[in-house]
Amino acid sequence: MTVFEGAGSPAIDNQDEALDLIAHGHQASLDNRFPDAESCFRKAIALDAGLPMAHNNLGWALYRQDRLGEAIQSYQNALELNPRLTLAQVNLAALFWTLGRIDEARVLWLALMETHAQDQGLLNGVVSAALAASDLETAAAAAARLAQLRRPSGVSRRGEEPPPAIDISPAPRITNDKLRHDIAQFQYLRSQGLDTINLDDIVGRYERALEKTRHHGHGVSFAMDAGTRELIGDVYGRIVHLRDTPRQARALGAWDAKVVERDYLHHALGLVVIDDFLTRDALESLRQFCLLSTVWFGNRYSHGRLGAFFRDGFNCPLLIQIAEEIQAAFPLMIGQTHRLEQIWGFKYGHAQPATNAHADFAAINVNLWITPDEANLNPETGGMIVYDLEAPMDWGFKTYNEHGARISSLLKEKQSSATYIGYKANRAIIFNSDLFHATAPVSFRDGYENRRVNVTMLFGKRESGPHSGSGA
Repeated sequence: MTVFEGAGSPAIDNQDEALDLIAHGHQASLDNRFPDAESCFRKAIALDAGLPMAHNNLGWALYRQDRLGEAIQSYQNALELNPRLTLAQVNLAALFWTLGRIDEARVLWLALMETHAQDQGLLNGVVSAALAASDLETAAAAAARLAQLRRPSGVSRRGEEPPPAIDISPAPRITNDKLRHDIAQFQYLRSQGLDTINLDDIVGRYERALEKTRHHGHGVSFAMDAGTRELIGDVYGRIVHLRDTPRQARALGAWDAKVVERDYLHHALGLVVIDDFLTRDALESLRQFCLLSTVWFGNRYSHGRLGAFFRDGFNCPLLIQIAEEIQAAFPLMIGQTHRLEQIWGFKYGHAQPATNAHADFAAINVNLWITPDEANLNPETGGMIVYDLEAPMDWGFKTYNEHGARISSLLKEKQSSATYIGYKANRAIIFNSDLFHATAPVSFRDGYENRRVNVTMLFGKRESGPHSGSGA
């Protein structure tokens, strides 16, 4: 017999008192007084066993006291009363993931994705939880839905009326570099035979928008005005096209993973370089995904550099396969100890100076270059500079990622030396993410296909890395 059978209808006074107890218990939880919270929720249940929230909140109080089995039962009691109680579903899924009961958690998350398909906050939570559990397929599915909500594809097909301009407030920041990139990408899509979208119309409107904003110059960020929004607001910031990029029979190349892992673990700082990282078919498919998918939304970077991110559409089955194969190839270096945290891509302008040195918010960085070697006008540059100095553990993200002057001063003070790794297509650099690093000056050929593109996967938390010191 469950706690609900034979409970009958409680008196109104009992129900009101139970609700007051739930409120008191909630406040006790906020104050981290979890035994007191538990007492309130149990008294509420004794008065009215049919209140799902009382059981859910009791589960949370028990969870915070490390009484996980009891917490699971309380969440399940709440869901027996109300199978669609979102908070109980989220709490139970998170607890199952904590306990390694991935299949049970996945069932709950997939159900939530169906019933809350428009809830960006929940989908973002599913992505984070699934990544934390190395359930990359669920993370990718949730990220794809999230991207469609954040970057909706509202572009009309041929013969259709264009959709209204996307309602963004405040107005997005744009750059002429981003407009030029998008024009080139739409022209490339047209050259590849994508004719379901009226690309001639889109390119024409973008060119008129660029003419209006040309006075801003190179590298200047400015707010989109009403006239520009009228011209391109139905396209800008949206996923116009996403290339179908399925898994391959195999993604990683034929190099010896055991040797690579040994070299990384024996390196004083944590650094290894792998050539022919992907199979030929996987490399070409990934390159086409980066060329054809209109997901290059990040434009806050200097010299026309653009970023694309997992939750904004930089997501396909092949990328997930590559991440899974990396984890399997390096059980000691990455494995399940350092789970995938982020996937992104960066696309560079044809010419730019070196970027500022920075570190990343992870334990291990896997960086892959995919643009063909013949695009590089200067084989002596275009690669990566890795310094023999780690970001201090007491520095926050903005400091070690964005404060170039402070980082340069520290590198000089510590007399840090640098290792230069030359550019080569299909070359991966795996290194300790705490190490300061920078992109060397770039000089690549003109033309859309020749932009330098790197794909990066971050594994593990910064504080969990094997190299966590702060000296050279």
